[in-house]
Amino acid sequence: MVFAEEVDRNETTITLQFHAQVENDDSPVLGHQLCLVRLTNSLPLTITPSQFRESEYLFPDASSLKLYEKPVVIGEFSQYLPRQIVIGNGVQYGDFKSGPLSPGSFYHFFIREIHKQTPQGNKEHFQVTHFLRSHNSPVHPAVYTTKRGHAKPDIIGHVFQSYPLLRWVTVGFLSMLLMGMIGGIAYRCSRYVIFNCLLTFLVSTLF
Repeated sequence: MVFAEEVDRNETTITLQFHAQVENDDSPVLGHQLCLVRLTNSLPLTITPSQFRESEYLFPDASSLKLYEKPVVIGEFSQYLPRQIVIGNGVQYGDFKSGPLSPGSFYHFFIREIHKQTPQGNKEHFQVTHFLRSHNSPVHPAVYTTKRGHAKPDIIGHVFQSYPLLRWVTVGFLSMLLMGMIGGIAYRCSRYVIFNCLLTFLVSTLF
């Protein structure tokens, strides 16, 4: 079983450090693929990677990396897994390149072994392992997370919160301004109505 610890992260990348190497040696394994699954929340999936169908595996692009609970291949390694890898930084591993991850998102990662062709000439096939786990919680699949994006600072809100009197003065000024505008509109409307009444009266009197 391979353990991986999250050693660094930001809004779009996760850095994993592997604590057990998957080695080829004399086994019928050609290499390994690293895959991710984006989760809808911080709870681990109740399924295992072996339950994904081959047709469900996706290439890493801007759309597939935003999907939930779909396996996405983000790297392929011909021999050993690297001791450390940054996921989401755009570096290409084999035929796969992982674009930026989504801020504030939760992920599972797992490994697929690429097996050699059999003597009968069958195509290469894959064998999946369990979701990566952490030494801190070796029983359950590890959930790795990106940082949440930073919201733009609300400077005006901060000033109003720091100076309540300024907030009340501003509210009062805007209220008076709004009432003046409404009063001006009402005055113009009343003059228009009075003018129309006088005009109607004169016309009816003369004619």
